[in-house]
Amino acid sequence: MKMIFRLLLLVSLLCGGLSVSAQQPVLNYTLALNPADTSYVQITMRVRNLPQVFHLAMVNHFLVDDGYWRFIEDLQISPGTVVRKQEGLWRVTGAGRDATVRYKVRANEKGAFRVVRKPCVGD
Repeated sequence: MKMIFRLLLLVSLLCGGLSVSAQQPVLNYTLALNPADTSYVQITMRVRNLPQVFHLAMVNHFLVDDGYWRFIEDLQISPGTVVRKQEGLWRVTGAGRDATVRYKVRANEKGAFRVVRKPCVGD
């Protein structure tokens, strides 16, 4: 469950060219779990006061990049279009002032364990 919360997309709104009096973007999101299929979490974000072009980005840990962007599926925005620019970064155009972003976060397979951190022992 901790991984699901770590996988939440953080909206990085790059408001280049907007006037100083522009309103701040407002973000509301919901997480939906389907008891019949626990292999993913459905996230819906409603965002207001958007610029015409902005970016959605995932936070990377400065020491270890676990590539959590790989677990993102079916990223959509209505209205507008989303294009992946690089790992963990998407460019959104044509969203209008208000938009709804939907995506799924795929959970690890059942029984699939992985080492989160290994100690480094020197000789």
